[in-house]
Amino acid sequence: MATTRMSDIGALMLAGSTAIFEKNVKVPAKEYWREIATVVPEDKQVGNYDTLGNLGPAVKHEEESAGAYDKIEYNNRTNITSYVWEKKVKITLEANVFDQYGVVEKQFGAPMIKTLRDLKEINVAGVYNDMFTSTGADGVFYASATHPLLNSGKVNNNLMTGALSTENIKKMQNMFHSIYNQAGALHGTRATHLLVNEDKQFQVFELLNSALMPWELSNTKNSLEMNGKIKVVLNPYLTIASTGTDPVAPWFMLDMSLDKAGVIMQTKQGISLHNWLEDDDLTLRGTAYEIYGVGCTAPGYGFIASTGA
Repeated sequence: MATTRMSDIGALMLAGSTAIFEKNVKVPAKEYWREIATVVPEDKQVGNYDTLGNLGPAVKHEEESAGAYDKIEYNNRTNITSYVWEKKVKITLEANVFDQYGVVEKQFGAPMIKTLRDLKEINVAGVYNDMFTSTGADGVFYASATHPLLNSGKVNNNLMTGALSTENIKKMQNMFHSIYNQAGALHGTRATHLLVNEDKQFQVFELLNSALMPWELSNTKNSLEMNGKIKVVLNPYLTIASTGTDPVAPWFMLDMSLDKAGVIMQTKQGISLHNWLEDDDLTLRGTAYEIYGVGCTAPGYGFIASTGA
């Protein structure tokens, strides 16, 4: 006569939980962070990111003169450390055997994966939320009016104040035209994305898409609507005041075309599962984890920020 052994139940539990996990990992989910961070694969735990000291301007050759040679210089090194981010759960054998309410599905399914995905969103948005108070590799806040340049007496300014408005959007977009490389020459950067909290979406669309100047009794043409080059990125994880009809919220313009400048998502390993049956207490245990690091590199490049106040 066929019998069922404890090891058989354990094997079934492991197989079932793994299947549930893999199914939910593959479920498509909105990943806000992908639009506001540059992905950089890195096998080492600590990745090093340097700002290149750009060459000075070209000059006219003087006959029989050897001329001066610039040297390649590196400065403002940012270190990004990758960590293991995890979520652990356990389920008793009884809960699994008498699973009338989908206990395994509820714990090893979508909620377990969602905690990791939520944490990644919080980690990336947290870099933006801390732009005005966190110090970068150049010794000033990530968003600052005084980013020093290695080979120039000029400074880069990627900080402004003021709430969302047509004039402030124009001002911020134009600020990209005054971002210099480390030698003091124009860097050639431009705004590609406008990043705001999701609660500001209607205000942003009114500002950008109105044919005439919004909220005015005039026939003045809205040049922002004519421009039409900025992609709006909405993110619910950005800081926002919870009171008032027009809450204060920071907002940002990004140049996502730059290489390894701004917010970096340093990746090592995607979401994985390790699960096992603990013989001592007959519980099925599982750990979902992934390995990555987040940071802000190349201080003064990649974005311009406003506190919103």
